[in-house]
Amino acid sequence: MTNRLARAVAEGCFTPQTGPAALARYIATVGQGLAVDAAAGVSREELHTSVDIALRAVAAFVPETR
Repeated sequence: MTNRLARAVAEGCFTPQTGPAALARYIATVGQGLAVDAAAGVSREELHTSVDIALRAVAAFVPETR
């Protein structure tokens, strides 16, 4: 995932300040947290809310010209 995100940074899909390894860890952490929450019985609606927040966080690294 880190290599793909590095390529996306090089292609201008993310700001140059984006750390591909850190972003990959963030995405993996969110995914693992969602899996734990789902196994604990968190509702689909609540999981979707968490995903929406995570996507907004990742979108902060997308240049405004895209």
